[in-house]
Amino acid sequence: MNGLPGFYGKLPAHGDFVQRRLPSEFVARWDRWLQESMLAARAALEPHWTGHYMAAPAWQFALAPGCIDQQGWIGLVLPSRDRVGRQFPLTIALAQGVRFDPLAALVGAGAWFGALEQVARHAIAHGLELTDFEAALARLGPAPQAAPPDLAMEDATKPLPLGGAARPLAWRMNSPGDYGLVPGVLAALRRPACVLAGGAPRTVLALELLPEPELAVALFDDQWAAHGWRYEDHDATRKLAPAGAIAADLTRPLPGDTG
Repeated sequence: MNGLPGFYGKLPAHGDFVQRRLPSEFVARWDRWLQESMLAARAALEPHWTGHYMAAPAWQFALAPGCIDQQGWIGLVLPSRDRVGRQFPLTIALAQGVRFDPLAALVGAGAWFGALEQVARHAIAHGLELTDFEAALARLGPAPQAAPPDLAMEDATKPLPLGGAARPLAWRMNSPGDYGLVPGVLAALRRPACVLAGGAPRTVLALELLPEPELAVALFDDQWAAHGWRYEDHDATRKLAPAGAIAADLTRPLPGDTG
């Protein structure tokens, strides 16, 4: 996890999109996902879209190879706008190579993600010019090195077997200490290829690929079950401390699920 992160999106100091150090393939696919997600969310949340958009959390992400391109990626995406107020998120991302464990990266690089979010929010709130934004990113230093996956990559990109249901998982953590359970529990479910985390209390999302537009609406309004996610609150599973037991609870069939 070395090198300076790249970025793409809108910043209030600039009148159009800004982009640095991200390959065209990543930008094209990421932009398409963001555009489709925002269109679906705007349609679902009008006339309150702007309020939902600006209040949405920053989402940390860790993506296995195959989610976007042949590399793994870590980064952050959060609401932003350009100089004249046109809305579009700012994404900051760093490539991770072809052998990469999203779970280990998301949990192990927590301090780096926190510092990255501070830099991004400061740039948006204070209208940093690109030179100042670049300098702030350079001061972050490298993200911690995550251990390589202990499963074959073909296993790491298989879907989660959530009780025979096709729903991706949204799992809310209600205590900072709960976050340490994430790698063991999600590994017991079979490692997801796409993991995101954000909000307060923190919600961890685990799925096979980036959320489809209808699912992505919940990234803006926090209504997970209403938009097709399997929503779990960790208070309900706290007594099941062993990772395997929590994983078993998370795979129980829900009303309306079919095998």
